[in-house]
Amino acid sequence: MTKPRPTHLWSWISCARHEAGRLQHPEIDIDHLLLGLLAQGGEAAALLGAHGVTLANARRAMHEVAAADLAALGIDAAAIPASLQSPGQEAQRLADSGDIPLSGQAQQFAHDRRNDFSTSLSALKCLLGLDGGAPMRILAHLDVNTERLRADLDTHEEVTCGTPGVAKVDHDLLPETPSAALRLSRFISAPPEQVHAVLADPGMLTGWAVLPAEVCERYPDGIVSQHRSRNRRRQLNLRWRHLELGTDTVCWVKTILTGPYDGQTHSYDGFVLRPAPGGCELTFTRAYRVWRLSGRLLHPAIRRLTRIGMVNTLGAIARTVAGSR
Repeated sequence: MTKPRPTHLWSWISCARHEAGRLQHPEIDIDHLLLGLLAQGGEAAALLGAHGVTLANARRAMHEVAAADLAALGIDAAAIPASLQSPGQEAQRLADSGDIPLSGQAQQFAHDRRNDFSTSLSALKCLLGLDGGAPMRILAHLDVNTERLRADLDTHEEVTCGTPGVAKVDHDLLPETPSAALRLSRFISAPPEQVHAVLADPGMLTGWAVLPAEVCERYPDGIVSQHRSRNRRRQLNLRWRHLELGTDTVCWVKTILTGPYDGQTHSYDGFVLRPAPGGCELTFTRAYRVWRLSGRLLHPAIRRLTRIGMVNTLGAIARTVAGSR
């Protein structure tokens, strides 16, 4: 069995955890693992998108399948209070909550040595191998031809999910030096225009970029966010400003409003959207300052942390887009 890639496994479980937490479920179950693959935005999500499966309609199918199971027991699912929260409220509650463990069934699935979780595609293949399991029931509810999906999965087995690569800094957006940039592409199971509308809306930043508690001012073209160190001795205020660069591009430039670097650019997040079967391909570039000599010496570690942050952000974008309609 191929050795699992740590970033893939971590981002998959993280996305599955958010799906469980969104529903206030106490454990991560098998159905959350399927939703996690869709939110992760790897090759598995792209393949499912080509078969008409999105994070949004998979969420609905999961709810409807569960409602049918409850109805068979004489329980009306409509009588159970629903948690109606905005993406920002969901993100804040999940940030405040503790860890969510795997269910017994999910643990058994994870520990089965016959399963290969080295890529999102191999993980999807394992989920499809659970005959009669939650993933197959969700796909059947969406009228997916699972035999054709399995055949396509076999032909795509060698394709792997991209990792963040070094990108060129746009010095018109980030003139201060030294600086660096990383780029990462992922699939989002929604039309480009819907993804663009979410990314360009300052009111949706709390779904994927900052927590609601961090927003201290709002403007038509952005926000001001406030960030404190763990010991709360230091504070950083950032002015987020949206730049209109085209219908297939979104860019947020962050300017420092506090301390000795007041007025200087802190970083920018740029997004380019391209249509893809069942959704869109989103290319995410994050450019950032490299601070002082210590920043240069520690840059390999900083770059790795930036990569992790970008993977987190892309999962949050997928969840926010899925909840936007």
